Amino acid sequence: MNNWTKGILIFLISGGLLFGGIYIGLDWHTNNKDVSLRADFQAQDDVCKSYFKTMWSIIQDHAKVVDKTSDDFLKIYQPLMEGRYGDEGEPLFEWIAEDNPEYTLDAHRDLMVTINATRTQFHEEQKKKISIKAEHDKLRQKKPWKWFIDDSSEIVMMIVTDQYTEDTWESGRDERELEF
Repeated sequence: MNNWTKGILIFLISGGLLFGGIYIGLDWHTNNKDVSLRADFQAQDDVCKSYFKTMWSIIQDHAKVVDKTSDDFLKIYQPLMEGRYGDEGEPLFEWIAEDNPEYTLDAHRDLMVTINATRTQFHEEQKKKISIKAEHDKLRQKKPWKWFIDDSSEIVMMIVTDQYTEDTWESGRDERELEF
């Protein structure tokens, strides 16, 4: 075998090994990325489920406090006022400076802040899930990565929304009138 043939043979073997190594490396990298994104998506989906439960528990607990506070105030206020005034609505003790209990809307404000904060955080958690799915979709659809993925199936995603949003998205029209 002459030197020229040996050189070509060494070049072909080296090139084949290099190509094989690159191919195996790309295959491992792409499949590992796919596995990571699927695991990240499932974990984020679990976070969304957990946060959804927590969000509604917090809102319900705050709403119960507001209701209880309102009910308790009504229970004491009406008898208190009836005791201070006679049957004709005249004060029984004019010489006493009155200091009537006042009902504040602080509990209602706190409830609104809680609702806004927890819903915003839930939205942020869902956005993370959407981003992970988008990254996975790009991986499984873009060349050369799509050639190396063993499981090219799409991640199934459920977004928590309401019927009004679904109807609006389907029709393309937002006709809700805000009531205050």
